[in-house]
Amino acid sequence: AAAQRVEELGRKEEQALKLAVALQESEALLERAEEESARLRAELSETREERRAAAQRVEELGRKEEQALKLAVALQESEALLERAEEESARLRAELSETREERRAAAQRVE
Repeated sequence: AAAQRVEELGRKEEQALKLAVALQESEALLERAEEESARLRAELSETREERRAAAQRVEELGRKEEQALKLAVALQESEALLERAEEESARLRAELSETREERRAAAQRVE
């Protein structure tokens, strides 16, 4: 009976040692998992920050594009106004030239 109890205690001690080793391995795995989790959270945070920055750049580019379109429209309007002004200027120069010619002719008739 004593030999059986010694044998049983040996088995229980062996089982306890195996459980202690398994516990240490589990703790090591848990520690690595926590480190990996922390690394992944940091990576996720960085990715979110990059996305936020990219969204801001896209928004800024949209504003710049809108501003560029407004400037293009304003330029076209300015060019159209300039063209009309040049046409009006040419018309007025022609009128002025015609008026001068009429005055010259009138002055000659007076003489």
